[in-house]
Amino acid sequence: MNKHLELAIMETAKVEALMTAIDDLYMEDAPDQLQYLHMTAMDVIRRVAAELEKLSEDKRVVDVIYAVNDVRNSH
Repeated sequence: MNKHLELAIMETAKVEALMTAIDDLYMEDAPDQLQYLHMTAMDVIRRVAAELEKLSEDKRVVDVIYAVNDVRNSH
């Protein structure tokens, strides 16, 4: 897997873990608007993580990324 894609997946997982911890610690007593913002952010993080996972599974895309990087590095 491309190292940049792998890094993006890892960083997304870190943010999701952080948001889950915030949820567990603070969201029960938070005002409704803050809870809605938090839920929206969590939804976006989960969708990005799912799309990154799909991208990592698509070998053709990863091959294209490698090819582009090879072209860039050869100049």
